[in-house]
Amino acid sequence: MSDDAMMNDAALALILGGTPETAARAVAQYANKRKEALDELGDLWYRSFGYWSQEDLESGLLFKFVDNAEAISKLSIRQTQQEWARVLLMKQFDNLIFDKRAALVHPRPCCVTGCGKWARATTP
Repeated sequence: MSDDAMMNDAALALILGGTPETAARAVAQYANKRKEALDELGDLWYRSFGYWSQEDLESGLLFKFVDNAEAISKLSIRQTQQEWARVLLMKQFDNLIFDKRAALVHPRPCCVTGCGKWARATTP
C-alpha cells in the first residue's frame, strides 16, 4: 500500500477479502492521504457490489462485507467517523431486487435495536 497509484486497489482488495481488523487497518492507512483518495476508495467499494447470489448469502460473504463495513465505521480519520462503507453497502442492498428464477438475493439491511448488527435478509 506504499505505492499511491495502487493504494486504492490494494485497499479495496483488503476490505473486500480481509478480516474486519485487516479492513480497518487498510482504511487507517488513509489518515495522511488526500481526502480525494478516500473518496475514490468509497466509490470503488460502492461499485464492487451489484449482484449477489444465494451462494454468497449462504457462504457468509455478505456478512463478511457487513462486518468489514462495521469495523471501518469505528475508525476516525481527521476527526471524522468513517461510516461511508456501511452507508454505501446499505445503499447497494437497497438497490437489489429479489428474483426467484435467477436465485438472486435481496439483502435488506435491518438494524437490530441497540446493537448495530444487520439481520439476515428475507424475501418480500
